[in-house]
Amino acid sequence: MRALECPNCKEVSLHPGDLKDYQDYQKLQERDFNVKLRMVGNSFCVSIPKELIDFHKEFEKESDNLVRLHLEGPGKISMFFSTTNYYKPTNKQR
Repeated sequence: MRALECPNCKEVSLHPGDLKDYQDYQKLQERDFNVKLRMVGNSFCVSIPKELIDFHKEFEKESDNLVRLHLEGPGKISMFFSTTNYYKPTNKQR
């Protein structure tokens, strides 16, 4: 988050755009979404709420985007909208 600090009084001023993005992120993080899981051919499809896609602005322009999935454990799958690794796989078996 971008910020400016006054050298005299040490008051910190946050960038208004960054502050709004952070507040929007906090609102989404507090919500739980119930989504549909359906069979499409030999795969399953999950509906992702538009609010989550809108938060990732780079995904709005194209409809054939790829996301990364990671099985974290029984009952938990993570979805990544970028190519950056946000997790460190443990106990990789070769």
